[in-house]
Amino acid sequence: MKCKHCGANISLEDEKCPFCGQPNEMAAGHASDMKQYQQEFTQTKGKVLSKVHKWGTTTQHAVILGILLFLNLGVFVARMAVFDVVDWLEEMEVKIHEDVYYQQLSDYEAEGEYTKLAILARKKSYMGDTLREFSGVQDTGFAYKMGKESIVWLTNDNVKGNYLPDEYLVECLAEALEKLRKELEKIKEAETAADSYFGAERYQGSHKVAIEDMDARIRMLLEAYCNMTPEEIEELIQMPEYKKAVFIGERLGIHE
Repeated sequence: MKCKHCGANISLEDEKCPFCGQPNEMAAGHASDMKQYQQEFTQTKGKVLSKVHKWGTTTQHAVILGILLFLNLGVFVARMAVFDVVDWLEEMEVKIHEDVYYQQLSDYEAEGEYTKLAILARKKSYMGDTLREFSGVQDTGFAYKMGKESIVWLTNDNVKGNYLPDEYLVECLAEALEKLRKELEKIKEAETAADSYFGAERYQGSHKVAIEDMDARIRMLLEAYCNMTPEEIEELIQMPEYKKAVFIGERLGIHE
């Protein structure tokens, strides 16, 4: 199932979303259902054991195993039905208000609120036909968010080393830069292939402007916080991802 707050994949057992920290409203109901199921299961098991005690050991074990398998199958089917209902309700809600979500995503894009756009698009874009055109900006938005946060955490002494290891942040930054590079390549593909390129509308018009703006912002952050020249940044962007990580680590004194 997906978190209703950020759209990330979560388990029905998670009391809170491990990504955004918001409470999972379905977790409490699930816990209550499972507690009731456990009680019923224990009672049923006791009754079965008392009734088949006179049977042979092999027969007894076979009967118990069959009942356990049947009960577990029932729980599995019930859980899948819950997921299907939740997804269906979310999809219906998006289709009813699709024009509202489209306008909200467009506003975020125009205002340069790319992180907010990415989070909303992740939750809604896969359910609405017209919202799918934001998928390119959505992917770039998450790469931009990851890259921006990695740069700040790696270079700000107030937070450096307090949250995540520097080596991990270097890898995150390298991954973000690689994703940005790939999204920029898709813009070129959309321009050269024109209408024959599947999903070209995701990399044209205002979406193209937004993706290029995120790339420009990341470049400015690298120049300001990591003391890189525009030429060095361009060279970094074109490197394979593993070389990006090595370059960044050496430049920031992490892989000395």
